[in-house]
Amino acid sequence: MAEKENRDPNFMDIYPHIFRHTFVTRCIQSGMNAATVQKIARHSNEKMTNYYTHLEEEHIDDEYERYVQKYGTET
Repeated sequence: MAEKENRDPNFMDIYPHIFRHTFVTRCIQSGMNAATVQKIARHSNEKMTNYYTHLEEEHIDDEYERYVQKYGTET
């Protein structure tokens, strides 16, 4: 595409390690227990697992909606 547009290509820095963040986040968002994810990812402690977890806004909204459905909204 860059050649067609007569410009230099813009390469992204992609390396295998960044997929650890995605994997850990997806595990947590799927409902997997943080202690289990810690063991699978071979993190030394839960703090490291939390560091690798990047919850998506949509997931946060969905989880809150589940709470509201179960307990209602705050008054």
